[in-house]
Amino acid sequence: MINKISNKKGFSLIEIVIVITIIGFLAAMAVPAVQKVIRASQNNVIINDLRVFASAFQQYAGESGDWPDDQASGDSYPVGMEGYLRESSWTEITPIGGNYDWDKNVTHNGTNFEAVVSITDGQNNEIIVSTDQLSEIDDIIDDGDLTTGNFRLGRRSAPIFIVAE
Repeated sequence: MINKISNKKGFSLIEIVIVITIIGFLAAMAVPAVQKVIRASQNNVIINDLRVFASAFQQYAGESGDWPDDQASGDSYPVGMEGYLRESSWTEITPIGGNYDWDKNVTHNGTNFEAVVSITDGQNNEIIVSTDQLSEIDDIIDDGDLTTGNFRLGRRSAPIFIVAE
């Protein structure tokens, strides 16, 4: 019996190119899907945070008869909110950059508001979000228009959530 030994010692260049091409196509299809999931997750965190914060401020106002005082610094924890609001949630950088800020009796784009939670540029952490993404957030929690409703763009195009007008 004659034993044939193959001279083939690996993959051919054509086989390697085909495998790399297939992997490239799969990656090209996966990247947009992953980006969509990340964006949806960011939106959900922002929406949940704004709702929780608004509820905490409303509970504080209901029990004390007034809104908490406004701080000068955008990334500081509102005085008196201990027990109503987790400090770590408030002081962390948001998923879209910037920090949460509490505004009492404030004017945004010519309109006076009694109470607002805004997202403002913090120290070394700018807001990094497109108007399209803010519109997606607005579609979920409001009317889909960034110029009306409870979620809109305030001064310097910072996103604001109106707790009380």
